Amino acid sequence: MKHIKPILFGTYVLFFIGAIFIPLLSLNNELKSAFLLVFSNDFSIYSLLLLLPFLLSIASGLMMFFNEKHNSLIYLSLIFSIIASIMFFFAKDIYSGALGDTDVLSQELSSYIFGSISVVFSLWILSFVFDNNKFQINEIVEIAMLVALAVILDLPFLKIKVVEAGGSISFIMVPLAIIALRHGLVKGFIANGIIFGLTTCLIDGYGFFTFPFDYLLGFGSIAVVGVFKQFILQEGNKKLNWKGLLFLSLSFILGMIGRTLSSTISGIVFYGLDFFGSLVYQLTYLGPSMLICLAALILLYKPLLIVNSLFPTK
Repeated sequence: MKHIKPILFGTYVLFFIGAIFIPLLSLNNELKSAFLLVFSNDFSIYSLLLLLPFLLSIASGLMMFFNEKHNSLIYLSLIFSIIASIMFFFAKDIYSGALGDTDVLSQELSSYIFGSISVVFSLWILSFVFDNNKFQINEIVEIAMLVALAVILDLPFLKIKVVEAGGSISFIMVPLAIIALRHGLVKGFIANGIIFGLTTCLIDGYGFFTFPFDYLLGFGSIAVVGVFKQFILQEGNKKLNWKGLLFLSLSFILGMIGRTLSSTISGIVFYGLDFFGSLVYQLTYLGPSMLICLAALILLYKPLLIVNSLFPTK
């Protein structure tokens, strides 16, 4: 079994390297692969969207091939694989919206096959993740309370609606960031992207088709704060420090960039906006939200240090 794993990881990588050259798109009545679309006269910045899930799948497989015991690589591999799966399954919508072509992805079955393979691979990686990340009762209770707080902060009378089509200034990212800080990347992604994301997606009522980008990846991106936990909430430290504040600020901004890009892609795919139009739309409410939530996190930094010192988490 020890020698089978590297072989399977290597096969996965080789499969997606070969898949880059399989014709998927019909542009100007000509079938083109991801490779040909990027390196041809039809190239645009959006063409990279076709290549991206393949590259993410290859990178995910390589991380597991070279080091299946290093937690950080396993987590990153899982995130890459999940994003690739979503992009494969929503390939027709993504490329039609981005490339403005109604006859995109004439071989739609191929994208479903690639997506299914990525999902199976993601589940396999998840087995490695849960070997080192078992939920304790106290963690479940704490995460449930913080998710509930985020849901409450998302109520209409506790947020400022900026645009009619959806988008408000609120404090919901504060409890989500605290979950990631206290419990790390993986548990943060599960709590933020899956549990809170699915809950608020159902409450908002915009439709489940918006879940992958606006909710799963959008709110799940905030979990990146958990990667820097050791620099922000040093074990046993109750004193304010500039290093921790710097990492807290930069990691939260990085998470918000991820949320902004995910929602920007959603605007392109489902609402027919171009990249810059969708980006500006998202920034009208995500920009102010980032500033007020970051300010709140900085004010809460000292209490968080005290709580983490009294009730440390793994």
